[in-house]
Amino acid sequence: MAMLASFLFAESEPEPGRAMMWPTIVRLQAGKQQLFKVALLPTWKGKGKLPAQVTWSVEDITGGNARLGTIDSKGLYQAPAEIPGVSEIHVKAQVDGVANRDLWGTVILGNSAPSYKIVSSWSESTESGRFKTPHGLSMDHAGNLLIADQGAGGFFIIPRTGNSWVRSG
Repeated sequence: MAMLASFLFAESEPEPGRAMMWPTIVRLQAGKQQLFKVALLPTWKGKGKLPAQVTWSVEDITGGNARLGTIDSKGLYQAPAEIPGVSEIHVKAQVDGVANRDLWGTVILGNSAPSYKIVSSWSESTESGRFKTPHGLSMDHAGNLLIADQGAGGFFIIPRTGNSWVRSG
């Protein structure tokens, strides 16, 4: 009986907490700086706190580089002196000992909107429903879901409220 009681009331290993990074998206001009921060979210047994160690990288380059921008050990990102061919840069904070080890922030450089290139698509047969040959998903700046459908000759817009469809094209 004592063994059963010790099993039932024994403290288990605490589950790893989660971390949060902010800001998650910023717009910067060439040569400007932005401080990114990371915090460990409070668990049911404790308070939130700062992580002991964060490894910062820019586009998977620890500390970054002169072309894409640099980031120091405190999370201070320095935009490059000249905007490179890409205008969207990804900053990563890596925190050990948490459930979500990799945290991401986006830096949009300059005033122009970033441009995107399709690198993959999918297509599947749909026998019923609204779609004929859907092949692409995207989200616009307002948060609406865009579904491209080559067979239907256009695309569908699902407003972020999710309560109606609009066919365009």
